[in-house]
Amino acid sequence: MKPRILPLLLPAVLLAPGLAHAQPDWSPDGTYGQSMTVVAVVHFDGVPSDDPADLLAGFAGGVSRGVASPLLVGGTYVFFLNLGGDMTGEALTFRAYDASTGTERPLCEGVTFVPDAIRGTLDDPFRLYTSDGPSPCALHWRVAPGLTNQMTVHAAAFVNGLRLQDPADRVAAFVGGEVRGVGVPFDAGGEQVYRIELYGVTEGEPVGFRAYDAATGVTYVMAEQVAFATGTTQGTPGAPVTLTNAAALPVELASFAAVPDGAAVVLRWTTATETNNAGFEVQHFEGAWRPLAFVEGQGTTAEGHAYRHRVEGLAPGPHRFRLRQVDFDGRFAYSPEVSVTLGVPGAYVLSAAYPNPVRDRAGVTLSVAVSQHVCVALFDVLGRRLRVLVDGPMDAGRPHRLMFDAAGLPAGPYLLRAEGERFHATRTVMLLK
Repeated sequence: MKPRILPLLLPAVLLAPGLAHAQPDWSPDGTYGQSMTVVAVVHFDGVPSDDPADLLAGFAGGVSRGVASPLLVGGTYVFFLNLGGDMTGEALTFRAYDASTGTERPLCEGVTFVPDAIRGTLDDPFRLYTSDGPSPCALHWRVAPGLTNQMTVHAAAFVNGLRLQDPADRVAAFVGGEVRGVGVPFDAGGEQVYRIELYGVTEGEPVGFRAYDAATGVTYVMAEQVAFATGTTQGTPGAPVTLTNAAALPVELASFAAVPDGAAVVLRWTTATETNNAGFEVQHFEGAWRPLAFVEGQGTTAEGHAYRHRVEGLAPGPHRFRLRQVDFDGRFAYSPEVSVTLGVPGAYVLSAAYPNPVRDRAGVTLSVAVSQHVCVALFDVLGRRLRVLVDGPMDAGRPHRLMFDAAGLPAGPYLLRAEGERFHATRTVMLLK
């Protein structure tokens, strides 16, 4: 039992100003189009909640998505927490309020938001443990009830070049902050191997790993990932998948997602905790990874935070992004990649000519919403067609870069005309000599 004030002293506490604890205001910030439910039991330092004034709340970064008080069911206080959301796959974390001490406590596990899903039941509730107590979260890693699709991974874990060999070590699979599988080591010919029964929500979702080194009490993020595929097995006891530590957990990234918005992409990510975090360099893949912006971090904090960056002016088609998290001492680590495909907002997207003015070569980028026959040509001001960039079928939904050679043409203005079955457009080009 958590320590309680004796009943004979309760009137004195209520009469003494400033001694009563006030519950935090964790009311959801806004309304959301979809919801999921978590049926949970909260453990404060290993002891189940037993006070009706305790609270449980779910967060995306620092934004509340739902709050619940416990209900006494069969002698156990159970939280029926309704969580709002708009984006499938978003990682949500938890915090609990301990009414006996008046403290807010971060909890070890999270969930991946899935509309209409239920995590936990009355017979098998989702067990949540405080992450700031004497017991490491790794000792409480447990798959959230309610997941059914399954694959198997046999893995060997290496930390700083040394293979984990302590029977108390653990390896777990994660999607965001949600545990998807826990591996207890077994002996495979004198070497320690982890068999992880891994649960998934959607095919192909990226699954990461963390390893707990019992000798040091440190949890490490592993560099490798697998794509979830129901009914498959990766690795064998004799030839396991090799997992190597990327870094200890200076910043625990809870979620990272890319959402299309017209010709832009909105990047959203959340952290569960941060240590010595200077910030995040947002990178975009354009044949090579290129930095776009730097978003400042929160330094050191045990609370989650939500971040957002909007990338404008992107061409239709696939795009890849990642984060380069940088510590104040200059050390850095990369996030997993996220991908998004931008559609064509209208019938077509035709860029301005580039470079413009032009001396030797120039071009345009054209994307069409529907596959069709397209002709793009260069004309002079008298309407004479001088160069044909393309005259044939064009696939929909991706950018086509079309170039022309200006050699032999006199200086002056020219017109690039694009004509399809469903559109026509013109861009001006100025030729210099």
